[in-house]
Amino acid sequence: MRYLPSLRPAVFIVLCGLLAFPLFGQVKKGRKYINAKAYDEAAAAFERHLSHAKWGAAAHLEMGHLLTLEETISLSDIQSALSYISAADSIYQSLPSKKQRKQRKLGVSPNTLRRAQSDMVKLAMGLLKEQGEILAYDQFMDEVPPLSRFNQRRAEGVRSFIVNAEMERLNSLSYKTLTALVNRHGDLLRKNHLGFENRIKGQLLRSFLKAYELGDLKKMAEDHPSHWIAAECYLDAFVEAAKSPGIGALLDFLNDYPLSMINDFASEAVARQLSGIDQSALTEVQAARLQEVRSFTKVNNQMRWGLAPDDIDGLIEVINRGAPAQRTYVLMQRVVEQLRRDKAWASAIRLISACGPQFPDERPPGCRANFVYYTTKERWVEDATAILSRPADSLHLYPIDELNTGRNERSPVIDVSGEVLYYSSPDAEMGTEILESTYDYESGKWQQPKVVASLSTEQNEAPLSITADGNTMLLFRNGKLFTSRRSIDGWSPADSLKSEVNAFPWLGRAVLSPDGNALIFAASKEALENLYRPSDIDIFVALRQKDGRFGHPFPIGPAINTDEQERSPFLHADGKTFYFSSSGHGGLGETDVFMCRRLDDTWRNWTEPVNLGKEINSIYHDWGYNLSLSPSGSIGYLSSDDLGWSYHSDLYATGIPEAARPQRQKTVIGAVTSEYPITSDTKIVIRDAKSNAVIAEVSAQPNGRFQYVLPDSVAQVKFEVNRPGIFPKSAVAELPAGKEVVRLNDTMDVVTLKAMVQEGKAAPIEVYFPTNGAQLDSTSYFNLQQLFELVKDRTWVLEISGHTDQEGAEPYNLRLSKERAESVSSHLRNLGLPEERLRPVGRGSGMPVAKNDTEAGRAKNRRVEIRLLLPDDKD
Repeated sequence: MRYLPSLRPAVFIVLCGLLAFPLFGQVKKGRKYINAKAYDEAAAAFERHLSHAKWGAAAHLEMGHLLTLEETISLSDIQSALSYISAADSIYQSLPSKKQRKQRKLGVSPNTLRRAQSDMVKLAMGLLKEQGEILAYDQFMDEVPPLSRFNQRRAEGVRSFIVNAEMERLNSLSYKTLTALVNRHGDLLRKNHLGFENRIKGQLLRSFLKAYELGDLKKMAEDHPSHWIAAECYLDAFVEAAKSPGIGALLDFLNDYPLSMINDFASEAVARQLSGIDQSALTEVQAARLQEVRSFTKVNNQMRWGLAPDDIDGLIEVINRGAPAQRTYVLMQRVVEQLRRDKAWASAIRLISACGPQFPDERPPGCRANFVYYTTKERWVEDATAILSRPADSLHLYPIDELNTGRNERSPVIDVSGEVLYYSSPDAEMGTEILESTYDYESGKWQQPKVVASLSTEQNEAPLSITADGNTMLLFRNGKLFTSRRSIDGWSPADSLKSEVNAFPWLGRAVLSPDGNALIFAASKEALENLYRPSDIDIFVALRQKDGRFGHPFPIGPAINTDEQERSPFLHADGKTFYFSSSGHGGLGETDVFMCRRLDDTWRNWTEPVNLGKEINSIYHDWGYNLSLSPSGSIGYLSSDDLGWSYHSDLYATGIPEAARPQRQKTVIGAVTSEYPITSDTKIVIRDAKSNAVIAEVSAQPNGRFQYVLPDSVAQVKFEVNRPGIFPKSAVAELPAGKEVVRLNDTMDVVTLKAMVQEGKAAPIEVYFPTNGAQLDSTSYFNLQQLFELVKDRTWVLEISGHTDQEGAEPYNLRLSKERAESVSSHLRNLGLPEERLRPVGRGSGMPVAKNDTEAGRAKNRRVEIRLLLPDDKD
């Protein structure tokens, strides 16, 4: 056992130390037996004093200790040990204070009792965690004495770990285990696994039928009164038919109750008895239904094996013969789904047109159950026909094979550079790992992922979103939102989001806006009482306030939220294009993915949602694809547990329909270097190169890298480093259209004012002149205004030195450099700096900062630099 070698000695040493005080009588003798490893004799000695008024507490505590010294320790041993420790505590608490003080001489005190219980619980939780079985956990917790708050929290952490581990093997769980998960641990399922409710309901039913007969379905209804089985209006009639000999009663049930939600159970029961049936014993009506069941079963089995339907006319006949039974409606949808995947759009439309009218919205007489099947069929036929009739974009879904393993990979989040992908995956020891992979352009593949250790814990967690500057990650952990900041060593340990957002009874997926100033999340305002009742889940927005915290959340607006469920929000890096899942806007499946665009800064007004269409949405629950798009918006990353047809979770990439793509964007990546540490208050202001209007303000990463997403239409920008105590630094960059990632060739080396004054360092300032001219271009005025604002209230003297490349004769270069320096000096003088504080100098080509054999090098050498001199500096 992995946990025992490290824990058992610790328990032994602690308890030996605690009980090293003088012991008397049989307790002392028992201690000697322990030292001699004569455990049976020790137990006998302790047992003689269990009821002793003076030594009873110590004897109980020693008995608990003794049980941990066996070669193999079981959970029952630990339960017994905890019972002894609890009894020791009760004896101790019953004594008057004077006698309690005497007990301490025997090694019994509140501290020793608490520590003894804590060590036992730690040992037990290690064993339970290794087993990973919720039934074992429940049995242990039911039989142990009450635990301290500290140990309750420890046990709660293990409970969460085991529930998550059980959910990873959902499809193989027994009915008993699933019943325990739903009835005793539904709070964790609702908090951490709400997207699985339909799978849990389905697996619960499948596991029941493996353990019991159809005639026992009433037991399941009693065990799970909120499950839809308990709401079935014809359960009594079905159970009676299932218990009847032969298949006649089941065939009558199929004829009498076509709208029953367990109609398919009767059909399957008949199908299992198809061979050897004496048809002469059947009525004409029963025989006709038997023939329909034969045809239905054949087609249904083909669909289960994923075989492509090729005889559409035959399928239409089979479905219409079984209509309006719920099982044949489901078959029609499954055939449509297979045709959708095969991109056989015309056949799918034809099938719906021929069969859809056979399934009108109808509630069975006298049935009060509120199954959506009774009221949504006609709308589905209309929506599905419209969606399947739209033009296709020839999209494909590709598995990311280099990252997919036998484990479940979930919740992919891609950095705006398109080069780094984060996702989560379960781990046997850690609970959930968050992994990071980098894309290699040469091989065209994602590289071996690395565990982000600072973010990987024993809890249920997943990455949700990264701000465009790459500095903040939003995470989901045990039903709450957390954030992590990038540091020089990587990602910081996650901190709980300090916001009203985490006060919601249930939280789903969430996303940060590119600038990190808006938080969009799915949530329910009311506690989700069970996994079976549909809940009103909506999407909310919280905006960052001046104090840095997110303010009071508000609904995202009626264009998106409905009376049903909206969830899985994703905001593209353009800050406007929004994707979400909804069961309230119609579509192909129970939940479809939609797109809309933000109209203003209120975050309440949006365009009408557009269904992402037949190449994205299926007939099942599409939980939102957890879309994480590339800057261009043409590629999305998702996990297959977001796809209703998948029961294992892998990572995929997919195209995005043209009509649902955001305005094309590009990521700009640059770097800042400096002799001082780059901190979060080092800002990169991005301006329009012509108007100087601020486009965005970005925080540099601790390594000096900065990145942001801009519209592809932006052709020229100015990057400006802004931080107190530095000399203004800016650079103009050309941004070619059509490139998804633009890397700035030059780093922005910034100089502190302190270094300029004390060390005489020079700093270049971005000013522009015509070729071979000294007249300042108007685009230089903004930078010079910033320089003026920086120095106007100081006493520094500005040495303004002009420099040229080595092209041309040196006398000419000296004259030109001097004229340019004087032009800068003249402009600053016009702004209000006294002439005695300005010292223009021409340096010619004699002080290059780069080689002159390339145009890029010559461009760097053609510059104007500023030095800050103290007033009495004669230099």
